[in-house]
Amino acid sequence: MIEILVSGFFLFLGLTYKKKINPLVVFNGIWFICFFLYRLGFSSAYDNKIPFLVSIVFVSMLITFNMGFILGKSLKNKRGIVLKISLIKARTKEEYLNIVFHIYFSLIIIEVILFKGVPLLWTLQGRTDVSYVTFGIPSLHGFINSLAWFIVSISFIEFLNSKSKVALRNIIMINLIFVFLLARQSMVTEIIQLVTIYFCKRRLEVKKLCVLLLLFVIGFGLIGNLRTPPEVIIRNSGFRFNVPIFLLGIVWVYMYMISPIANIIYFIENFTNFQYGVFSLINFLPTVVVNRINITTRGEVGTYLVNEAFNMSTGLMPIYGDFGVIGIALFFTLIGLMGGVLWRKMRCSNYSDEIVCMYSIYSGAIALMFFFNEFITLPIIIQFIYSSFLFRNYFYCRNKNDHKPVSNIKKMKNISVYS
Repeated sequence: MIEILVSGFFLFLGLTYKKKINPLVVFNGIWFICFFLYRLGFSSAYDNKIPFLVSIVFVSMLITFNMGFILGKSLKNKRGIVLKISLIKARTKEEYLNIVFHIYFSLIIIEVILFKGVPLLWTLQGRTDVSYVTFGIPSLHGFINSLAWFIVSISFIEFLNSKSKVALRNIIMINLIFVFLLARQSMVTEIIQLVTIYFCKRRLEVKKLCVLLLLFVIGFGLIGNLRTPPEVIIRNSGFRFNVPIFLLGIVWVYMYMISPIANIIYFIENFTNFQYGVFSLINFLPTVVVNRINITTRGEVGTYLVNEAFNMSTGLMPIYGDFGVIGIALFFTLIGLMGGVLWRKMRCSNYSDEIVCMYSIYSGAIALMFFFNEFITLPIIIQFIYSSFLFRNYFYCRNKNDHKPVSNIKKMKNISVYS
């Protein structure tokens, strides 16, 4: 119960901020919901108890993250060197968006040709030899997903700013591609980033948020039912109530939020063979590299699952599996500091497009920490590289109807993400 109290306390603290999309609300809010749902015990697949040792790990995570954020927020911005690269040159933001979208679309077409189809069509055809899991060029597909998230983010910001038709087309097309690829996880990451952007740029409206959550739950269930027969989730979830098929998203979301808690509890209670960086390295390196240099762990991680149908163990698993509680404390202190610094820079820059884009990536990563650790995965790290280095000059392109650049990069020195 202590983990609910601690996360609830810091959540309340975050809700006192003017902007409710701050890291305290995002991070603590998600964990508070996870802990609360787990304790409700709607699934007979788990015993819904949190042992004392695991509570120590959870509380360590919560306290170090929040203290790190508070410290990072209090640090003063320092003048630093701003690096600007022109990987793509364009006169306007719309022209830039056109170029990066066609790069992404070309890469997807290449994958579709190589794999002779898409997961949605394979599912409708009843094929079992291929699926959404096998689609995509190993390692490269993660970079393509990163590019899609980045394009959707900057397109959404541009749409909010100017109602650009090109930006809207990018958002619609990329989401259609996600549907054809049955890329539910990609859509979840995208949604969190776009919601963050929206509430950084606009006022938080509870009604809109509730509608978005309802649509998300229904959509999550519909895509889940396409990927996995509904009777499978009903059987494996052990859900104590009967739910109509069209509302099965409730069960999907519930199980996706509590099963990682159950798995990490089982993992912490039984795992003693610490890997000292191997778990994190395997998560970080491209699959091709891991297979090439033959990196292996001591002991099978897959055996530490309560139910093999639900195989995620929160973002704590690789960090705890490498360095135990000390690793948890250090890691969450660092990402808390990062959040505090980003939050301060965003407020000092008056929620500039560049920093909002960076913060949306960060916010998505901490929101999904209950599921897996995006901070040690290349797709998310590459997103930071896209937005802060490779495609950073996008933010200094002029708008379609402007005669001068949007901003002078020299004026951004005091709020640079590199300071």
